[in-house]
Amino acid sequence: MKGIEYLRGIYIASNLSIRPKTRLNKIDALKEIICAWGLNPEEILTKDALTKPNRTIIDNSQLENHQLVQLTAALKQQMLKEIHEHQPKNSINSRLDNGSPEGNAGGGEGHRLAPKVSKGRTVGYVDLDIAETFHTPEP
Repeated sequence: MKGIEYLRGIYIASNLSIRPKTRLNKIDALKEIICAWGLNPEEILTKDALTKPNRTIIDNSQLENHQLVQLTAALKQQMLKEIHEHQPKNSINSRLDNGSPEGNAGGGEGHRLAPKVSKGRTVGYVDLDIAETFHTPEP
C-alpha cells in the first residue's frame, strides 16, 4: 500500500482547497483588456474624475457601474479607431462614408453598385462587377 506522502502529492496535484479561489471582477478584467489594447485604464478613470470633481458616490456599486461604462466606452473608441486605420480605401464601407455610393463609384473606378434591399429597406450596396463574377447561370 502507498503511503501518506503519495496521497498528499495527489491532493496537491489536483489543486483542492477549502478556501475560495480569487477571481477578477469585471473592472479588473476590463482593465487588463484595455492594457492589452495599449491604453492606460487609470488615466481614463482619472480624467473622468477630474472632469466631475463635485460628484458624490452614494453606493460602491454605483461607482463600479460608472467605471465600467467609462472603460467600455474607451475600449470601443480604441477598437473603432483601429478598424478605421486598417480599412481599405476602396471598400464599399469607405465609399459609403464619403456619401452616396453611386457618385463615388463613377469616379474612374468603374464599379457599378446596386442597392441591396431587405424587407423593403435599403440595407447596403452590392458591387455588380464582383457579383457577376460569382453568378452562375441556371441551366
